[in-house]
Amino acid sequence: MRNLIIISNVVIITFFLFNKTFAQEKIYKLDELVKQSDLIVNAKVISITPWFGADDRIYSDISLKITKVYKGKQEGFKNLKFSFLGGRIGTRGTTVLEYPHYENDVESMLFLKNFNADNSAKNAFMPVGLTQGKLDFRYENNKIYLTRDKNCNFDLDIKINNKTKSFNNDEKVFIDEFETYLELLINN
Repeated sequence: MRNLIIISNVVIITFFLFNKTFAQEKIYKLDELVKQSDLIVNAKVISITPWFGADDRIYSDISLKITKVYKGKQEGFKNLKFSFLGGRIGTRGTTVLEYPHYENDVESMLFLKNFNADNSAKNAFMPVGLTQGKLDFRYENNKIYLTRDKNCNFDLDIKINNKTKSFNNDEKVFIDEFETYLELLINN
């Protein structure tokens, strides 16, 4: 019986590790991310505060400082704050693979949708497609690159000189190439 339980758990874990559609409703292309976004910004994590919810699960508040706006208006606020299920308190931790991964002092490009129906809250945003709506900045040899979020397993395509280039959380793209293509999509 014990061997059956272990084998069942291995099969379940393997399914989730190799099934790229795990808990994702839709795989977004870049033009869809742009269309669905009310606000596209670069933002840097300034704090991560984990806390226990009433359900005894760990949640985290992520505070970010906006450093650049590509699309939308950020009137009245310079910071964003998200609350997600997941985090670590002491030896206890929770990771939810559908949610973006945040680290202190890491800058990201965020494709955000205002989820407040009447737009009364100016800071009621969530990344479009969760992990798909977050790209991380990486710095190598004095150059700036973008990669997909650590928890995102989907490629994203951009066009450079009429050629399609794919990148993901292992492959990267130069920020200036990405911004050029992003601006074309925003202005069309």
